[in-house]
Amino acid sequence: MKYLMSFLGCLCLAVAFSNAQSLKVAEKISENQIAPLADQKLLVIDFWATWCGPCIPATKQMEIYQDLYKEEVYFMALSDEYYGTISTHLKKHPIQLAVFQDAENYTFSKYQVTSRPHVVVLNAKGKLLWQGKPGDLRPADFDRFLKREANTNNKDLAELINYQVVNKEVVPDEIVSTVQIDLCEGACYDRMELTPQYIDFQGHLSHLLAELYQVSDFEVVMEYPDVQVMLKAPYQTWSEAPDDIVRQLADQFGLEIKKQSRKMNIQELDIVDRSKLWDDQQIDWGNPQGNFLVGNSRMEGDNLSLKSLARLLSKEKKTLYKYQGKDKLLRDWNFHYLYDDLMKSELLDQFGIAIRPTVADVEVILVNEFSAFQ
Repeated sequence: MKYLMSFLGCLCLAVAFSNAQSLKVAEKISENQIAPLADQKLLVIDFWATWCGPCIPATKQMEIYQDLYKEEVYFMALSDEYYGTISTHLKKHPIQLAVFQDAENYTFSKYQVTSRPHVVVLNAKGKLLWQGKPGDLRPADFDRFLKREANTNNKDLAELINYQVVNKEVVPDEIVSTVQIDLCEGACYDRMELTPQYIDFQGHLSHLLAELYQVSDFEVVMEYPDVQVMLKAPYQTWSEAPDDIVRQLADQFGLEIKKQSRKMNIQELDIVDRSKLWDDQQIDWGNPQGNFLVGNSRMEGDNLSLKSLARLLSKEKKTLYKYQGKDKLLRDWNFHYLYDDLMKSELLDQFGIAIRPTVADVEVILVNEFSAFQ
């Protein structure tokens, strides 16, 4: 019995230590501008990165929740990037939540965060209550968590945040004046940072071409090894002269990149009741260039054209969706996308858009070695 009690005592200490070490941070980069870190009942960690496009609307959504629950919930945005990288990004894209730098990837590893945006909800004792895509976290969830924690003895949330001193690395503002292309060295994964000054891309060549031509990955046909590349380019060149970047890619890697028509199975988006379409005033995440937020079951978009919506659906549904009409207006969206029948019903009833499977001529981007076409 004595050994059992001793074991249980050690176990309790281990659990308490684990809770106390809910997260380690190297630096608080900016303060929460909406709520103080006081005796709130819940702590929400918004895992993000400067290169993560969908993180911007996700964090905006968390800012709305912070304002709604400022007396009971404290929100923080956590990145595992360098101090200077985060600081530089915040000059261009301010965040109203407290912004922290993770300490040696401790918190990202603890909660097994492999993709972003990602959100974790803890109680004041460090117990994990919820984690997942931010698009799936709703006010009803907070209400349920807070009701569950109403009668608990909460300690200061600040005790959950442990500081670990690391050397700051100040990264100066980067100036990109020319297009720079090279093969990836070592580990390489798809990411794209888009700033008003430059574009920084890393990932598969096929995905880069899809971004340049603003098509889905299904519309890039690789008859050449899909190598991983790195690209930096001035934003003006990226937005106004993408063909110049394509030509440089072709010249540097000895490729023939051309457009070709092919018959393909598609899911076609067709406007059948234009009066139901939303304009661009339904959702405002403060970015006129357009952003989206994808949860486990719902998809939201701010300032997305129908063509961009089709690209997003192609990526998430792993099937080619196409809009081939003339509507180019930026619009807002909020609908279920996980189950096909429910998605089709919502898009038709709420937005007047029908989805029809068909076979159509699709212009694809064909990539091959230059000599193969001679």
